[in-house]
Amino acid sequence: MAKARSKMTPSQKSQAKWGLAFVAPTMIGLIVLNFYPIFNTIYQSFFKTGDFGMGNIFVGLQNYSTVLGGKEFWSSLLNTFKYALIEVPFSVVFALLLAVFFTSYRLNIKGQGFFKTVIYMPNLIMASAFSLLFFALFFKVVML
Repeated sequence: MAKARSKMTPSQKSQAKWGLAFVAPTMIGLIVLNFYPIFNTIYQSFFKTGDFGMGNIFVGLQNYSTVLGGKEFWSSLLNTFKYALIEVPFSVVFALLLAVFFTSYRLNIKGQGFFKTVIYMPNLIMASAFSLLFFALFFKVVML
């Protein structure tokens, strides 16, 4: 059975080329800034690093056996799972309950706006601090 070939019109070809042109920088950035460091890290994990990165010695899986054989690794892994399975869900549920409580229209307490502001204040402070930091880094201004 013969396969029907779909032919692209010149307009569709032009659109496909422009689409590829817009996607290419993102794909190149993804490969260069994400995938290359990941694979390079995996590659370097098979070496024992010398002084200041000079004189690397191939040790194979010895680094992995050292890490997996250590007590600290398993303790850290257990602590990470405890945090991820216990702390994160409870903090998300608690934050959601607070948000529902303070945005409820039936709740009529004095200072409701004040409580909303106090709860949201850490976000505002961090955004202000980061903006001042990057302003000082990118513009040659003395900040006191």
